[in-house]
Parts: sequence; C-alpha cells; structure tokens
Amino acid sequence: MHILGCVSYAVGNWAAELQGLENSFFQVLVDVPWFYRYMKCLHFSVALFQGELVMHPQNIQETAYFSAISFVIFVGNVWLVSTITTALTRIEIVSTRRTAMSQSLDRWITENNVSHELALKVQRSARKAVDDKEKNLPESNIE
Repeated sequence: MHILGCVSYAVGNWAAELQGLENSFFQVLVDVPWFYRYMKCLHFSVALFQGELVMHPQNIQETAYFSAISFVIFVGNVWLVSTITTALTRIEIVSTRRTAMSQSLDRWITENNVSHELALKVQRSARKAVDDKEKNLPESNIE
C-alpha cells in the first residue's frame, strides 16, 4: 500500500511537471502539507484495491498508470481467490476420502460383530496407518 501510494504521488508529481499543474490530479495537493499529500495518495492506493477510483486521471500518464495498476490489482485478486479456493477444495477432497474410509471401516466392524475393545484398537491402528501413509507418500504416487 505504502509503495503504491508513493508511486502514485511520484506519477502525479511527474505529470504535473511535464504538462503543468492544471492538467494533473495533483492540482488539489498543491499548497497542503506533505503529510496530507501522502495520506491522500495512500487513500487512493487503498481504494484501488477495492476497485474504486477516488482520483480521476487528467492526462495520459495518469491514465496509463491508473489502468496498469487497476489491471495488476484485478489479476492479483483473482489469483488470490482462486488459490484459496483450490486449497479449500483439496482439503475438502482429503477430508471426504478419510471420512468415507472411516465409515466403511465402522460398517465392517458393525457387520462382523467385533467387540468394542477390539474395534477401538482397529480404528486407532487404521487412523495411524492412514496418517503414516500420508506423511510417507511414495514417489510413485506423486503427480
């Protein structure tokens, strides 16, 4: 955020020097303290992450900068959401598989009238075997 705010400040300052202050969004930041200018540019950068344009570009440099930053932020947000979704889907698949295995073992134990004490030992052993198998995944199973 800080870097984006500083870069937007630099772009506005650069555009104001090139084309005059009246052709820049920087014109509203002329006779104000530097902290106000910094906070205004920081506010602009935070708003861009939400897809909001609080300062409107007045020249080609600002338009190019705003467009490029908006595109990069959009792609970054899409990548972040898709990465999180993929991770959650993988967790769900693993959880579903473990639950199905546990349920089939429970069903087998019930159908074969296994004693409660032995059933607990078998379930604990099966859980440990599945955990060990996931920790020590053979190289042939890696995709």
